[in-house]
Amino acid sequence: MVMQSAELPKNEEARVNKLKATGVLNTDRHKQFTVFNEVAKIITNCSASFVNIIDQDTQFALSSSGVDKSFLEPLPRKTSICQYALLDPEPTIIPDLTKDSRFSSLSIVADYPNIMFYAGFPLITNEGLILGTLCVMDFQPSELREEQIRLMKNLTINVCHQIMNLEAQKSLIVEKTKKILSLVNEIAPQCNIANIQHFLQFADSGVMDRNAGEDLARLGLVERLSGETENGYQISKTAHKIAAELGEFEKPYSGTILSQGDSRINVDELLKQIDEDF
Repeated sequence: MVMQSAELPKNEEARVNKLKATGVLNTDRHKQFTVFNEVAKIITNCSASFVNIIDQDTQFALSSSGVDKSFLEPLPRKTSICQYALLDPEPTIIPDLTKDSRFSSLSIVADYPNIMFYAGFPLITNEGLILGTLCVMDFQPSELREEQIRLMKNLTINVCHQIMNLEAQKSLIVEKTKKILSLVNEIAPQCNIANIQHFLQFADSGVMDRNAGEDLARLGLVERLSGETENGYQISKTAHKIAAELGEFEKPYSGTILSQGDSRINVDELLKQIDEDF
């Protein structure tokens, strides 16, 4: 028996466009999302958790906990359970997948690893667009209490915040890059890419190679000033507005990334946060 695909959301085009705009599928910082999977497992007492993003054809696992790497491979949307969660802003909870005709024939249900319980919490943007799910799975039938559902909804808000933060950071980087390149072209039109890289490195760290310093001095981006810095250079007055434009890029969602040393601290902090009503 072939699994029947879910209907497309009425806002499918806008949903996919928003997903692409976030840039979340192009980032290599998916470890930022792992903490949400850890907390989801704690809240629900489930064995596995995913942050899944779904575009027009494919489901991508941004992060997971409790499963091997084979489950992180992209999955055709038409064979995913999470595709049904795109249709409802409320959680899609299936106590026993083996008794649901939509999913009983799926290989992960009928065969290894014999998933039986599923709960998908939609990742909803401020515009009401569902980009994917924070979902949990288990190997036995189960239910979620009202309190567990409340906490999972709050946790999902945090996941969406992280994704939207990536979109804001992406837009900020693009705008700042355009502004910086425009200023460089205005101040030192003879600059090449290597010159710009050396200047930005110097503006960030105060250190650069002497040969690079000589090139930047000729271009008017730095000034020789022996003794003031390690390399005897400082940013020129005209180039200060380039350095000022660098500013500080928006930081990813703070306090939620699992650390190498003590991941439990971050999990506890996030659990405490989501226990408050939004």
